[in-house]
Amino acid sequence: MTTSAGGGIGQMVSFKAESDLSSLQYCGVRLTAANTVGTSYISGTDRIIGVTQNKAEAAGQPVDTQINGVTKVLTSGTCSAGDLLICGSDAKFRTVLAADVAATYFSVIALEAASATAASGGGDIISALIRPSIGSVS
Repeated sequence: MTTSAGGGIGQMVSFKAESDLSSLQYCGVRLTAANTVGTSYISGTDRIIGVTQNKAEAAGQPVDTQINGVTKVLTSGTCSAGDLLICGSDAKFRTVLAADVAATYFSVIALEAASATAASGGGDIISALIRPSIGSVS
């Protein structure tokens, strides 16, 4: 699977960064009350708005955020093609656990496998299909 050089094929929206997001390219971000995007306080109940496509190095810099289509995502553990992934508290994507089903609002479907384990820090960049939803992943 290949995606465009920018990371994805789909709709992109530009927001301002809440803080330095330079280490979080291809991670999930939430929309803040100040209409910026960031990763602080991400939990299973946050509504993730999309996946970062660039490296904003300071608050206020533009963050290209993909909200649908095929994108690259940074994983925090292993997965197989076809697995449903959600954004973890580290903003990286991980496989859905039974406890996540009732509380998650944004998910992606892995289009290829990730082999880096969570114990090794994860960190594989894979292609995924964004599956935004209004309710839970169930």
